[in-house]
Amino acid sequence: GQWANALADLDAATKLDQKNLSTWTLRARVLVQLDRNQDAVTDFSRAIMLNPRDAGLRGERAAVLEKMERHQEALQDRDTAVQLAPDLPPAWAARSESWAALGLTEKATADAGEAIRLNPALPEAWFAQGNAKFACGDLAGATEDLKHALALREDYPDAQRLLAAIDEKMKPPVEAKATPPLIAPPALAIVGKIAAPPLPGFLIGAPRLAETSTQADEHNQRARRLIASGRLQD
Repeated sequence: GQWANALADLDAATKLDQKNLSTWTLRARVLVQLDRNQDAVTDFSRAIMLNPRDAGLRGERAAVLEKMERHQEALQDRDTAVQLAPDLPPAWAARSESWAALGLTEKATADAGEAIRLNPALPEAWFAQGNAKFACGDLAGATEDLKHALALREDYPDAQRLLAAIDEKMKPPVEAKATPPLIAPPALAIVGKIAAPPLPGFLIGAPRLAETSTQADEHNQRARRLIASGRLQD
């Protein structure tokens, strides 16, 4: 498909220029779309080696690690992102989710609160707080925060999924109906036949392209055009 075509161009670009930060970052993002998560982690790691102070790259790698349920490694990346960009609300919101995934709900709540303090209009901040409350068992509080997140961004699949899970948990249990006792028919009754009875952060914009060879640039730009065209539906 088109994602594979974009990847082929980026493969060619990386062979021509091993030190192009933008190419490694874009290639990692395409690999995520192809569900090649370990390869994406490897490419994000290469990009981080080229720019170790980019908090956004740490956040993107952490998101992939979370998908792979490597929560401790994701937390390390998100902790570094907060240290690199302490004034960036999405960094706090993302680290809150990592704390919650590890069951450290007090830290998750504190980080979500800091994200809200820095930017009360950030949907991810309210989602993080709702997620932390859900992990604590505060379903009513979580519902309120998730609805706030959805009011800020109507199309927010993570918030919608968690809210649906809460609604399911809050439903009253269905009582089983008692089975009536079987009564034997009279001895002389005619016995007839009985009919059988017919439940997918934060991103900081991709770094600008470095001055590289013309061929690598062409492959890189062609992959970008494929992605931006909206034709990548695979």
